[in-house]
Amino acid sequence: MRAILTIVSCLLLAGASQAQLKWDTQRVELTPLLTDASVDAKFAFVNAGNGTVTIENVQSSCGCTIPTLAKKTYAPGERGEILARFNIGDRRGVQDKTIRVSVQGEREPAVLSLIVKIPESAEITPTMLVWERGEANKSKTISVKALPNQPLRILQVTPSITNIKAQVTTIQEAKEYLITVTPESTATPGFVLLTIDALLMGQKKTLTAYAQIRPAAK
Repeated sequence: MRAILTIVSCLLLAGASQAQLKWDTQRVELTPLLTDASVDAKFAFVNAGNGTVTIENVQSSCGCTIPTLAKKTYAPGERGEILARFNIGDRRGVQDKTIRVSVQGEREPAVLSLIVKIPESAEITPTMLVWERGEANKSKTISVKALPNQPLRILQVTPSITNIKAQVTTIQEAKEYLITVTPESTATPGFVLLTIDALLMGQKKTLTAYAQIRPAAK
């Protein structure tokens, strides 16, 4: 019996040593430029074992992060990389995304971490306007100010629903703007995305703010 257990143990150890995927790093931190629309992270690896490695699946935690892999199977000693492209869009602040890499024969996937620290594009105050249901439909305003040495020009503001109007007033060209938002009615609760199309340092940029008509308190 002891001999059989020894043989089984040796076989298990041999199987475990046949293939081993080692990563140069499993965490990448990036700080994009203000004018970047996307950033790329590279997660390099090597097959450090003596058998082939097959990557079965690569899955991101968010649709904003797109991982790509040149091929799936790697010979012993062969290197490869996963390229992860993060699309910035209207996202702000620190973004923490994960990529799960499933390897054939491995019970648990390898987890890669991508941290993107998105710099502020402008000073938006407030970021959300609120009306209570049934409140007078008076106009409210949002101030948009360019940050130092980052000239900004607002082209237009588009609300996500048609019963809210938005108008842009230039306070100081390339530096400060006022967005006046007016609901046609506050009778119906709703949440509104305000898409702010702008030129930041001469390049197109999308900023966002929000408006809400809150339901009456129960």
